[in-house]
Amino acid sequence: MCLSIFKGDGDEKMKPDQALAESAFNAAVQDTTKLFKDKNSAYGNAYFRDEIALARYYGGLRRKFARLENHFRLMIEGQKDKCKIENLEDTYQDIAVYALMELAKMKIDAKAQTKLDDGIQTRSES
Repeated sequence: MCLSIFKGDGDEKMKPDQALAESAFNAAVQDTTKLFKDKNSAYGNAYFRDEIALARYYGGLRRKFARLENHFRLMIEGQKDKCKIENLEDTYQDIAVYALMELAKMKIDAKAQTKLDDGIQTRSES
């Protein structure tokens, strides 16, 4: 079932219902956070401690975007019956997790670099 975030009939300009959009967004964030926690625990925090994680990150994203491309190709070709909404939702959620993990890793790396820079600066001042 598709839940529209738009109000009104076809005669008036379609306007998104902000409260519904925010509620749906927050639910998606909560679901994605749970997925991250479950997968991160299952894989032993590998993304954040593995030096080759970046290569896997790009490979994972490439597979997810290929899945989206295939989904939309099937839709355009009129083969909607071959599209599974669950797969599409999972794909978007996986892309969100990959993107957020990379953002988190960038923040971790920036903090580590700041600590390193602070340590170098403190030594040179001594």
